[in-house]
Amino acid sequence: NTIENGLQNVELVCSDAALYQFPADLDVIPSTFALILVPDCGRVVFNGCQALRPGGHFSILDMCWPAGWSFNWRHLFFFLRSYGVTLETLQRRPWQTIWRTMEENLLEVARKRFWFGMMYQISGERQPD
Repeated sequence: NTIENGLQNVELVCSDAALYQFPADLDVIPSTFALILVPDCGRVVFNGCQALRPGGHFSILDMCWPAGWSFNWRHLFFFLRSYGVTLETLQRRPWQTIWRTMEENLLEVARKRFWFGMMYQISGERQPD
């Protein structure tokens, strides 16, 4: 279906994200509102970092929980559950794993929180070989 729509460089894959083998030498890996739901999100980010070509970019936009807020407040944000974000998800703090993995494997990592600290964007570049 992607070829029918003129998208020749797009591949749709159904896979366990932690087991997915990224193609080699990628220019860019974008991820939006997905990794918070992957239990082994650090492995996904690590594998993605390794698949980037030197100078390639990894960029993630995802949800997190504001620093200092009790998880008991999650009920005020009724929409979280409809996105699959449960108490167990929040207690795992996947955003911290993602941030650490990117900082350990990429250069010029920049991170910004927004929307009351409930969302973040982080990006980095693979170092030259």
